[in-house]
Amino acid sequence: MQASRPARLLLLAHGSRRPQWAEPFQSVLAALRTMRPDADVALCFLEAMEPSLGQALEGAAREGCEQLCLVPLFLGTGAHLERDVTQELRRVHELHPGMRVELLPAAGDSELVIQALARHALQGLDTLPAPSTPPARTQVLPWLHALSRGPRGSRDLESGQARTLMEWLLQGQLGDAQAGAALVALRMKSESAEELEGFTRAVLDAVPALPTSRAAVCLSSLNGTRRLPNQVPLLAELLRRRGVPVLVLGAQQPDGRAHTLPLWSALSLPVADGREQAAQALERGDAVYLDLEQLSPELRRVLRWREELGVRNSAHAVAKLLAPLRGPSLLLASYTHADYAPRMTHVLGALRQPALISRGCEGEVPAHPERPSQWLRVDAQGCVHSEADEAPPGDEAVALRARAAAQSPADTLAWTRDVLEGREPPPQALQAQLQRIETLFAQLGRAGSPGEIASA
Repeated sequence: MQASRPARLLLLAHGSRRPQWAEPFQSVLAALRTMRPDADVALCFLEAMEPSLGQALEGAAREGCEQLCLVPLFLGTGAHLERDVTQELRRVHELHPGMRVELLPAAGDSELVIQALARHALQGLDTLPAPSTPPARTQVLPWLHALSRGPRGSRDLESGQARTLMEWLLQGQLGDAQAGAALVALRMKSESAEELEGFTRAVLDAVPALPTSRAAVCLSSLNGTRRLPNQVPLLAELLRRRGVPVLVLGAQQPDGRAHTLPLWSALSLPVADGREQAAQALERGDAVYLDLEQLSPELRRVLRWREELGVRNSAHAVAKLLAPLRGPSLLLASYTHADYAPRMTHVLGALRQPALISRGCEGEVPAHPERPSQWLRVDAQGCVHSEADEAPPGDEAVALRARAAAQSPADTLAWTRDVLEGREPPPQALQAQLQRIETLFAQLGRAGSPGEIASA
Protein backbone atom coordinates (compact mmCIF):
# COMPACT_ATOMS: atom_id res chain seq x y z
CA MET A 1 0.00 0.00 0.00
CA GLN A 2 1.49 3.34 -1.10
CA ALA A 3 1.85 5.95 1.66
CA SER A 4 0.18 9.28 0.97
CA ARG A 5 2.39 12.29 0.30
CA PRO A 6 2.78 14.90 3.05
CA ALA A 7 0.84 18.13 2.76
CA ARG A 8 2.52 20.80 0.63
CA LEU A 9 2.93 24.38 1.83
CA LEU A 10 2.47 26.58 -1.27
CA LEU A 11 3.50 30.24 -1.02
CA LEU A 12 1.72 32.65 -3.38
CA ALA A 13 3.20 36.03 -4.37
CA HIS A 14 1.84 38.55 -6.87
CA GLY A 15 4.64 38.51 -9.42
CA SER A 16 6.42 41.18 -11.45
CA ARG A 17 8.20 41.65 -14.76
CA ARG A 18 11.39 42.53 -12.86
CA PRO A 19 13.28 39.34 -11.92
CA GLN A 20 14.82 40.89 -8.78
CA TRP A 21 11.31 41.53 -7.40
CA ALA A 22 11.01 37.84 -6.47
CA GLU A 23 14.21 37.72 -4.38
CA PRO A 24 12.53 38.47 -0.98
CA PHE A 25 9.97 35.72 -1.58
CA GLN A 26 12.70 33.28 -2.57
CA SER A 27 14.44 34.20 0.69
CA VAL A 28 11.24 33.37 2.60
CA LEU A 29 11.14 30.00 0.81
CA ALA A 30 14.79 29.30 1.70
CA ALA A 31 14.20 30.29 5.34
CA LEU A 32 11.22 27.93 5.60
CA ARG A 33 13.26 25.04 4.20
CA THR A 34 16.00 25.76 6.74
CA MET A 35 13.51 25.92 9.62
CA ARG A 36 11.66 22.75 8.50
CA PRO A 37 13.89 20.56 6.32
CA ASP A 38 11.21 17.88 6.35
CA ALA A 39 8.47 20.16 5.00
CA ASP A 40 7.32 20.17 1.37
CA VAL A 41 7.42 23.89 0.52
CA ALA A 42 7.07 25.61 -2.88
CA LEU A 43 6.60 29.13 -4.29
CA CYS A 44 4.33 30.30 -7.10
CA PHE A 45 3.08 33.59 -8.55
CA LEU A 46 -0.27 35.08 -9.56
CA GLU A 47 1.00 36.77 -12.72
CA ALA A 48 4.09 37.72 -14.78
CA MET A 49 6.33 34.99 -13.23
CA GLU A 50 6.50 31.23 -13.22
CA PRO A 51 5.43 28.87 -11.90
CA SER A 52 1.96 30.40 -11.94
CA LEU A 53 -0.64 29.36 -9.38
CA GLY A 54 -2.32 27.16 -11.97
CA GLN A 55 0.97 25.49 -12.93
CA ALA A 56 1.85 24.85 -9.29
CA LEU A 57 -1.53 23.30 -8.55
CA GLU A 58 -1.48 21.13 -11.67
CA GLY A 59 2.07 20.03 -10.81
CA ALA A 60 0.97 19.05 -7.31
CA ALA A 61 -1.90 17.02 -8.76
CA ARG A 62 0.44 15.18 -11.13
CA GLU A 63 2.76 14.36 -8.22
CA GLY A 64 -0.13 12.87 -6.27
CA CYS A 65 -0.26 15.59 -3.63
CA GLU A 66 -3.66 15.30 -1.96
CA GLN A 67 -3.48 18.22 0.46
CA LEU A 68 -2.07 21.75 0.06
CA CYS A 69 -1.96 24.80 2.28
CA LEU A 70 -1.97 27.97 0.11
CA VAL A 71 -0.40 30.98 1.87
CA PRO A 72 -0.93 34.36 0.06
CA LEU A 73 2.06 36.62 0.76
CA PHE A 74 -0.13 39.71 0.24
CA LEU A 75 -0.46 42.73 2.51
CA GLY A 76 -4.24 42.68 2.33
CA THR A 77 -7.24 40.82 0.96
CA GLY A 78 -8.21 42.42 -2.36
CA ALA A 79 -9.68 41.53 -5.71
CA HIS A 80 -6.92 39.04 -6.49
CA LEU A 81 -7.76 36.84 -3.52
CA GLU A 82 -11.51 37.38 -3.71
CA ARG A 83 -11.76 36.74 -7.45
CA ASP A 84 -8.68 35.45 -9.28
CA VAL A 85 -7.42 32.97 -6.70
CA THR A 86 -10.92 31.73 -5.86
CA GLN A 87 -11.68 31.12 -9.54
CA GLU A 88 -8.43 29.17 -9.98
CA LEU A 89 -9.10 27.01 -6.93
CA ARG A 90 -12.62 26.30 -8.17
CA ARG A 91 -11.23 25.25 -11.55
CA VAL A 92 -8.64 22.94 -10.02
CA HIS A 93 -11.22 21.39 -7.69
CA GLU A 94 -13.41 20.53 -10.67
CA LEU A 95 -10.46 18.88 -12.44
CA HIS A 96 -9.00 17.21 -9.34
CA PRO A 97 -11.79 16.72 -6.79
CA GLY A 98 -9.58 14.50 -4.63
CA MET A 99 -7.02 17.24 -3.98
CA ARG A 100 -7.84 19.49 -1.02
CA VAL A 101 -6.49 23.07 -0.97
CA GLU A 102 -6.82 25.17 2.17
CA LEU A 103 -6.55 28.92 1.47
CA LEU A 104 -5.11 30.90 4.38
CA PRO A 105 -5.80 34.63 4.96
CA ALA A 106 -3.44 37.20 3.43
CA ALA A 107 -0.19 37.53 5.34
CA GLY A 108 -0.94 41.20 5.96
CA ASP A 109 -3.95 40.22 8.08
CA SER A 110 -1.64 38.62 10.64
CA GLU A 111 -0.88 40.65 13.76
CA LEU A 112 2.66 39.25 13.63
CA VAL A 113 3.23 40.75 10.20
CA ILE A 114 1.66 44.08 11.18
CA GLN A 115 3.88 44.39 14.24
CA ALA A 116 6.96 43.33 12.24
CA LEU A 117 6.28 46.05 9.65
CA ALA A 118 5.83 48.63 12.38
CA ARG A 119 9.05 47.56 14.11
CA HIS A 120 10.90 47.64 10.81
CA ALA A 121 9.66 51.16 10.15
CA LEU A 122 10.62 52.44 13.58
CA GLN A 123 13.99 50.73 13.98
CA GLY A 124 17.01 52.94 14.23
CA LEU A 125 15.23 56.08 15.43
CA ASP A 126 17.07 55.96 18.76
CA THR A 127 20.42 56.23 16.93
CA LEU A 128 19.55 59.56 15.27
CA PRO A 129 21.31 62.54 16.85
CA ALA A 130 18.69 64.50 18.77
CA PRO A 131 19.76 68.00 17.61
CA SER A 132 19.49 67.09 13.91
CA THR A 133 16.21 65.18 14.14
CA PRO A 134 13.50 67.13 12.25
CA PRO A 135 10.52 67.84 14.51
CA ALA A 136 8.21 65.98 12.14
CA ARG A 137 10.06 62.70 12.74
CA THR A 138 9.32 62.94 16.45
CA GLN A 139 5.80 64.28 16.17
CA VAL A 140 4.73 61.54 13.74
CA LEU A 141 5.54 58.69 16.16
CA PRO A 142 2.20 58.69 18.04
CA TRP A 143 0.38 58.77 14.70
CA LEU A 144 2.37 55.79 13.41
CA HIS A 145 1.52 53.98 16.62
CA ALA A 146 -2.18 54.74 16.15
CA LEU A 147 -2.19 53.67 12.50
CA SER A 148 -0.19 50.45 12.95
CA ARG A 149 -2.13 48.51 15.57
CA GLY A 150 -3.82 46.07 13.23
CA PRO A 151 -7.34 45.67 11.81
CA ARG A 152 -9.08 45.98 15.19
CA GLY A 153 -6.70 48.21 17.10
CA SER A 154 -5.76 50.95 14.64
CA ARG A 155 -7.17 54.45 15.02
CA ASP A 156 -8.01 57.00 12.32
CA LEU A 157 -6.25 60.34 12.21
CA GLU A 158 -8.24 63.52 12.49
CA SER A 159 -8.57 65.53 9.29
CA GLY A 160 -6.07 68.15 10.50
CA GLN A 161 -3.54 65.47 11.47
CA ALA A 162 -3.93 63.81 8.08
CA ARG A 163 -3.39 67.16 6.38
CA THR A 164 -0.16 67.67 8.31
CA LEU A 165 1.01 64.12 7.61
CA MET A 166 0.55 64.61 3.87
CA GLU A 167 2.39 67.94 4.06
CA TRP A 168 5.33 66.13 5.68
CA LEU A 169 5.25 63.42 3.00
CA LEU A 170 5.17 65.98 0.19
CA GLN A 171 8.01 68.00 1.73
CA GLY A 172 10.14 64.94 2.47
CA GLN A 173 10.28 65.72 6.19
CA LEU A 174 9.89 62.08 7.25
CA GLY A 175 12.56 59.42 7.03
CA ASP A 176 12.13 56.64 4.51
CA ALA A 177 11.22 54.14 7.23
CA GLN A 178 8.58 56.47 8.66
CA ALA A 179 7.12 57.36 5.25
CA GLY A 180 6.94 53.69 4.29
CA ALA A 181 5.38 52.76 7.62
CA ALA A 182 2.72 55.45 7.33
CA LEU A 183 1.82 54.53 3.76
CA VAL A 184 1.69 50.77 4.45
CA ALA A 185 -0.32 51.25 7.65
CA LEU A 186 -2.83 53.47 5.82
CA ARG A 187 -3.07 50.92 3.01
CA MET A 188 -3.75 48.08 5.45
CA LYS A 189 -6.16 50.09 7.58
CA SER A 190 -7.67 51.96 4.60
CA GLU A 191 -8.10 55.73 4.77
CA SER A 192 -11.13 57.17 6.49
CA ALA A 193 -13.16 59.87 4.75
CA GLU A 194 -11.69 62.51 7.11
CA GLU A 195 -8.14 61.32 6.43
CA LEU A 196 -8.71 61.41 2.67
CA GLU A 197 -10.11 64.93 2.98
CA GLY A 198 -7.06 66.08 4.94
CA PHE A 199 -4.69 64.51 2.41
CA THR A 200 -6.52 66.13 -0.52
CA ARG A 201 -6.55 69.58 1.06
CA ALA A 202 -2.80 69.33 1.72
CA VAL A 203 -2.12 68.50 -1.94
CA LEU A 204 -4.41 71.26 -3.23
CA ASP A 205 -2.61 73.70 -0.92
CA ALA A 206 0.71 72.67 -2.46
CA VAL A 207 -0.36 72.54 -6.14
CA PRO A 208 -0.74 75.87 -7.99
CA ALA A 209 -3.92 75.97 -10.06
CA LEU A 210 -3.50 76.02 -13.84
CA PRO A 211 -4.23 79.59 -15.04
CA THR A 212 -7.37 78.88 -17.04
CA SER A 213 -10.56 80.89 -17.32
CA ARG A 214 -12.42 78.51 -19.62
CA ALA A 215 -14.55 75.74 -18.10
CA ALA A 216 -13.02 72.28 -18.53
CA VAL A 217 -13.36 68.65 -17.58
CA CYS A 218 -10.56 67.16 -15.48
CA LEU A 219 -9.71 63.51 -14.83
CA SER A 220 -6.79 61.44 -13.62
CA SER A 221 -5.58 58.34 -15.44
CA LEU A 222 -3.37 56.27 -13.16
CA ASN A 223 -4.68 52.69 -13.09
CA GLY A 224 -4.23 51.60 -16.68
CA THR A 225 -6.15 48.60 -18.00
CA ARG A 226 -5.41 44.93 -18.46
CA ARG A 227 -8.51 43.01 -19.57
CA LEU A 228 -10.30 45.83 -21.41
CA PRO A 229 -9.04 48.52 -23.82
CA ASN A 230 -7.86 51.83 -22.40
CA GLN A 231 -10.68 54.17 -23.45
CA VAL A 232 -9.33 57.36 -21.83
CA PRO A 233 -8.00 58.88 -25.10
CA LEU A 234 -11.25 57.92 -26.86
CA LEU A 235 -13.42 59.53 -24.17
CA ALA A 236 -11.29 62.69 -24.08
CA GLU A 237 -11.20 63.15 -27.86
CA LEU A 238 -14.94 62.53 -28.25
CA LEU A 239 -15.57 65.15 -25.55
CA ARG A 240 -13.27 67.61 -27.33
CA ARG A 241 -15.24 67.12 -30.53
CA ARG A 242 -18.36 68.06 -28.58
CA GLY A 243 -16.73 71.32 -27.49
CA VAL A 244 -15.52 70.14 -24.06
CA PRO A 245 -11.87 70.89 -23.15
CA VAL A 246 -10.32 68.02 -21.20
CA LEU A 247 -7.30 67.85 -18.89
CA VAL A 248 -5.95 64.33 -18.33
CA LEU A 249 -3.50 64.00 -15.43
CA GLY A 250 -1.51 60.81 -15.99
CA ALA A 251 1.44 58.86 -14.69
CA GLN A 252 3.23 55.93 -16.24
CA GLN A 253 3.74 53.08 -13.76
CA PRO A 254 5.84 49.91 -14.23
CA ASP A 255 2.99 47.47 -13.56
CA GLY A 256 2.48 45.84 -16.95
CA ARG A 257 -0.87 47.54 -17.55
CA ALA A 258 -1.95 49.52 -20.62
CA HIS A 259 -1.49 53.12 -19.50
CA THR A 260 -2.83 56.16 -21.30
CA LEU A 261 0.27 58.02 -22.51
CA PRO A 262 1.48 55.53 -25.21
CA LEU A 263 -1.98 55.35 -26.80
CA TRP A 264 -2.48 59.11 -26.43
CA SER A 265 0.82 59.78 -28.21
CA ALA A 266 0.11 57.20 -30.94
CA LEU A 267 -3.12 59.09 -31.72
CA SER A 268 -1.10 62.35 -32.00
CA LEU A 269 -3.12 64.00 -29.24
CA PRO A 270 -1.38 66.93 -27.48
CA VAL A 271 0.95 66.20 -24.57
CA ALA A 272 1.85 69.28 -22.52
CA ASP A 273 5.46 69.95 -21.55
CA GLY A 274 4.35 71.85 -18.45
CA ARG A 275 1.56 73.62 -16.63
CA GLU A 276 1.54 76.71 -18.84
CA GLN A 277 1.32 74.69 -22.04
CA ALA A 278 -1.53 72.62 -20.57
CA ALA A 279 -3.41 75.79 -19.62
CA GLN A 280 -2.99 77.19 -23.15
CA ALA A 281 -4.31 73.96 -24.67
CA LEU A 282 -7.41 74.11 -22.47
CA GLU A 283 -8.01 77.73 -23.45
CA ARG A 284 -7.98 76.59 -27.10
CA GLY A 285 -10.54 73.89 -26.28
CA ASP A 286 -8.17 70.93 -26.65
CA ALA A 287 -7.99 67.61 -24.85
CA VAL A 288 -4.48 67.64 -23.35
CA TYR A 289 -2.39 65.16 -21.36
CA LEU A 290 -0.27 66.49 -18.47
CA ASP A 291 2.07 64.21 -16.59
CA LEU A 292 1.57 64.36 -12.84
CA GLU A 293 5.31 65.03 -12.53
CA GLN A 294 4.76 68.37 -14.31
CA LEU A 295 1.89 69.33 -12.02
CA SER A 296 3.33 68.19 -8.69
CA PRO A 297 6.69 66.42 -8.52
CA GLU A 298 6.13 66.12 -4.77
CA LEU A 299 2.92 64.10 -5.18
CA ARG A 300 4.53 62.03 -7.93
CA ARG A 301 7.37 61.20 -5.53
CA VAL A 302 4.88 59.88 -2.97
CA LEU A 303 3.18 57.84 -5.70
CA ARG A 304 6.53 56.25 -6.55
CA TRP A 305 6.60 54.61 -3.13
CA ARG A 306 4.48 51.96 -4.83
CA GLU A 307 7.62 50.75 -6.60
CA GLU A 308 9.34 50.31 -3.22
CA LEU A 309 6.42 48.93 -1.21
CA GLY A 310 4.62 46.94 -3.90
CA VAL A 311 1.18 48.44 -3.16
CA ARG A 312 -0.66 51.62 -4.00
CA ASN A 313 -0.85 54.33 -1.37
CA SER A 314 -3.00 57.27 -0.34
CA ALA A 315 -1.46 59.57 -2.96
CA HIS A 316 -3.11 57.40 -5.63
CA ALA A 317 -6.56 58.06 -4.13
CA VAL A 318 -5.82 61.77 -3.75
CA ALA A 319 -4.66 62.16 -7.36
CA LYS A 320 -8.09 60.99 -8.53
CA LEU A 321 -9.71 63.85 -6.61
CA LEU A 322 -7.69 66.70 -8.15
CA ALA A 323 -9.17 69.33 -10.44
CA PRO A 324 -6.35 71.91 -10.26
CA LEU A 325 -7.86 74.56 -12.53
CA ARG A 326 -8.40 78.22 -11.79
CA GLY A 327 -11.61 78.30 -13.84
CA PRO A 328 -14.78 76.24 -13.36
CA SER A 329 -14.31 72.50 -13.74
CA LEU A 330 -16.16 69.20 -13.74
CA LEU A 331 -14.15 66.37 -12.21
CA LEU A 332 -14.53 62.84 -13.55
CA ALA A 333 -13.45 60.26 -11.00
CA SER A 334 -13.59 56.50 -10.59
CA TYR A 335 -12.96 53.88 -7.96
CA THR A 336 -12.16 50.16 -7.93
CA HIS A 337 -13.39 49.27 -4.43
CA ALA A 338 -16.96 50.16 -3.48
CA ASP A 339 -16.04 51.39 0.01
CA TYR A 340 -14.12 54.28 -1.60
CA ALA A 341 -17.27 55.76 -3.17
CA PRO A 342 -18.68 57.38 0.02
CA ARG A 343 -15.21 58.62 0.96
CA MET A 344 -14.75 60.29 -2.40
CA THR A 345 -18.16 61.96 -2.28
CA HIS A 346 -17.37 63.15 1.26
CA VAL A 347 -14.17 64.85 0.08
CA LEU A 348 -15.64 66.36 -3.08
CA GLY A 349 -18.73 67.53 -1.20
CA ALA A 350 -16.54 69.22 1.41
CA LEU A 351 -14.55 70.90 -1.40
CA ARG A 352 -17.75 71.88 -3.26
CA GLN A 353 -16.20 70.38 -6.38
CA PRO A 354 -18.71 69.41 -9.12
CA ALA A 355 -17.96 65.81 -10.00
CA LEU A 356 -19.25 62.67 -11.67
CA ILE A 357 -18.05 59.44 -10.05
CA SER A 358 -18.46 55.85 -11.23
CA ARG A 359 -17.03 52.35 -10.82
CA GLY A 360 -15.35 52.97 -14.14
CA CYS A 361 -13.44 50.48 -16.25
CA GLU A 362 -10.70 48.71 -14.28
CA GLY A 363 -10.39 51.84 -12.19
CA GLU A 364 -10.22 54.24 -15.13
CA VAL A 365 -12.95 56.83 -15.76
CA PRO A 366 -14.55 55.55 -19.03
CA ALA A 367 -17.69 53.45 -18.65
CA HIS A 368 -17.39 49.68 -18.73
CA PRO A 369 -18.55 48.53 -22.20
CA GLU A 370 -20.42 45.47 -20.89
CA ARG A 371 -22.44 46.74 -17.96
CA PRO A 372 -24.74 49.65 -17.10
CA SER A 373 -23.14 52.41 -15.03
CA GLN A 374 -24.02 53.56 -11.55
CA TRP A 375 -23.23 57.24 -11.01
CA LEU A 376 -22.61 59.43 -8.00
CA ARG A 377 -22.87 63.12 -8.85
CA VAL A 378 -21.61 65.87 -6.55
CA ASP A 379 -22.99 69.35 -7.21
CA ALA A 380 -21.38 72.65 -6.30
CA GLN A 381 -23.35 72.84 -3.06
CA GLY A 382 -21.77 69.58 -1.92
CA CYS A 383 -24.96 67.53 -2.35
CA VAL A 384 -24.63 63.96 -3.62
CA HIS A 385 -27.02 62.45 -6.18
CA SER A 386 -27.19 58.74 -7.06
CA GLU A 387 -28.11 57.90 -10.66
CA ALA A 388 -27.98 54.93 -13.00
CA ASP A 389 -27.96 54.20 -16.73
CA GLU A 390 -30.26 51.67 -18.33
CA ALA A 391 -28.69 48.38 -19.35
CA PRO A 392 -27.45 48.95 -22.95
CA PRO A 393 -29.86 46.98 -25.24
CA GLY A 394 -28.48 45.12 -28.24
CA ASP A 395 -24.94 46.29 -27.58
CA GLU A 396 -23.32 42.89 -27.09
CA ALA A 397 -21.50 42.77 -30.43
CA VAL A 398 -20.02 46.24 -29.99
CA ALA A 399 -19.00 45.40 -26.42
CA LEU A 400 -17.32 42.18 -27.53
CA ARG A 401 -15.36 44.05 -30.22
CA ALA A 402 -14.27 46.52 -27.56
CA ARG A 403 -13.04 43.70 -25.33
CA ALA A 404 -11.20 42.10 -28.24
CA ALA A 405 -9.36 45.40 -28.78
CA ALA A 406 -7.48 44.82 -25.50
CA GLN A 407 -5.49 41.92 -26.97
CA SER A 408 -2.53 44.19 -27.81
CA PRO A 409 -1.62 47.90 -27.97
CA ALA A 410 -1.90 47.70 -31.77
CA ASP A 411 -5.44 46.29 -31.51
CA THR A 412 -6.45 49.03 -29.05
CA LEU A 413 -5.00 51.72 -31.34
CA ALA A 414 -6.77 50.32 -34.41
CA TRP A 415 -10.12 50.02 -32.62
CA THR A 416 -9.84 53.55 -31.19
CA ARG A 417 -9.10 54.97 -34.64
CA ASP A 418 -12.03 53.05 -36.10
CA VAL A 419 -14.37 54.59 -33.52
CA LEU A 420 -12.97 58.10 -33.96
CA GLU A 421 -13.20 57.86 -37.76
CA GLY A 422 -16.76 56.49 -37.71
CA ARG A 423 -16.03 52.95 -38.92
CA GLU A 424 -17.01 51.46 -35.57
CA PRO A 425 -19.63 52.74 -33.08
CA PRO A 426 -18.50 53.49 -29.54
CA PRO A 427 -19.89 51.19 -26.84
CA GLN A 428 -23.36 52.33 -25.84
CA ALA A 429 -22.29 52.71 -22.22
CA LEU A 430 -19.61 55.18 -23.35
CA GLN A 431 -22.17 57.08 -25.45
CA ALA A 432 -24.43 57.39 -22.42
CA GLN A 433 -21.51 58.64 -20.37
CA LEU A 434 -20.62 61.23 -23.01
CA GLN A 435 -24.18 62.54 -23.00
CA ARG A 436 -24.24 62.75 -19.21
CA ILE A 437 -20.91 64.63 -19.11
CA GLU A 438 -21.96 66.98 -21.92
CA THR A 439 -25.17 67.88 -20.06
CA LEU A 440 -23.34 68.63 -16.81
CA PHE A 441 -20.63 70.56 -18.64
CA ALA A 442 -23.21 72.70 -20.43
CA GLN A 443 -24.62 73.69 -17.06
CA LEU A 444 -21.11 74.47 -15.82
CA GLY A 445 -20.28 76.57 -18.87
CA ARG A 446 -23.52 78.57 -18.72
CA ALA A 447 -23.04 79.28 -15.04
CA GLY A 448 -19.55 80.65 -15.58
CA SER A 449 -18.39 79.58 -12.12
CA PRO A 450 -18.37 76.25 -10.28
CA GLY A 451 -20.46 77.64 -7.46
CA GLU A 452 -23.46 78.09 -9.74
CA ILE A 453 -23.73 74.69 -11.40
CA ALA A 454 -27.24 73.31 -11.22
CA SER A 455 -27.90 70.93 -8.37
CA ALA A 456 -30.90 69.27 -9.94
